[in-house]
Amino acid sequence: MNLLYTTLASLLAGVSIVVPSVWFLSIPTLGFLFYTLWFKVETGKRAFLSGAVFGFATTGAGIWWLWDALPLTWTPVRDPILSWLIVFITWAYVSLTICIAVGIFAWLVWKLRNNTLLPVFTTMGWLLQEIGREWIFYVATYAKQALFGAHFSVSALGYTLTESQYILQLSEKVGIYGLELIIALFAATGALITYDILHTQKRLRTLVFLITTLFILSIPLLYHYKAPATEETMRFALIGAYIPIPWETQPDSIYKEKFEEIASSDIHPDVVIFPEGNGLAKIYPDEDTRKAELQKLFGTDKEVLVISSNYTEDKTAQNHSLLYYDSNLRGTIGLYEKCSIWHKVSIRHMYQELFSKY
Repeated sequence: MNLLYTTLASLLAGVSIVVPSVWFLSIPTLGFLFYTLWFKVETGKRAFLSGAVFGFATTGAGIWWLWDALPLTWTPVRDPILSWLIVFITWAYVSLTICIAVGIFAWLVWKLRNNTLLPVFTTMGWLLQEIGREWIFYVATYAKQALFGAHFSVSALGYTLTESQYILQLSEKVGIYGLELIIALFAATGALITYDILHTQKRLRTLVFLITTLFILSIPLLYHYKAPATEETMRFALIGAYIPIPWETQPDSIYKEKFEEIASSDIHPDVVIFPEGNGLAKIYPDEDTRKAELQKLFGTDKEVLVISSNYTEDKTAQNHSLLYYDSNLRGTIGLYEKCSIWHKVSIRHMYQELFSKY
């Protein structure tokens, strides 16, 4: 039954990530996990499963945007069912591998359940498991050109706190790792207070955690972030990657149409940003043509910057994501080769091998 309750709490934690308006659910759900590991779980196996379920739900919610890749018109894959399987397996693989770190964290917390400093270890351990998640992601997705080290914190629960403008003030100084400590502190404090209320106890460690939590919550009252004073306002226009694209239609034409709509609208953007891998260089391969087209669309009265990227193949037949900075006044003003984990073997060939019987 405890595992069932933990699963429900995990789903609510995932909802707090996907639905910003209920961000506050992340604190009591994490607190519930702590409370369960401290006082309810009877075996190390159940502790590991509880943590793994929580990790899978939060990671799966953190990378839910992977489903926006459908339809896979930017790949050779055209079969809708195979495309769905590709995205599902990618989403599930990342979620399942990363959740291992949360399972190990939960097992260690359970092993230390009789230690007086358990809430302290749990709070610090939550930060360490987040770093562990990032390292596991690195190992699970290792390939040529992959970024080295822990760098994928997208599933961190601490991000939910940034939905509160009040708590957001803290992030300027402490970053995401600081927010992970803070949300773990809030959750641990709630779990301790709940236990003391249910058992009519008053314990010193609960009081210490409560005072620490109140102190941290008081910091934004004393310090407010102030944006640099400026009279200039920049307007950004983003072309979303989730625009519905028919299966037999190339995305270039759709993005070109949306780009022209932006240029003719009343937005008057200073910066226009294209989705990953679908850039101006793909629509207008020639640099002079790109500049001429930008001047037709935006004129020459003010400078408009267009940021886009294309996948290009190098001499070793490996794909790179090349970032373009194009200006209507100055043409292509910069190029930046981004790191990429794509291999010469295409997605279609890789999954055709995997689903050879499909």
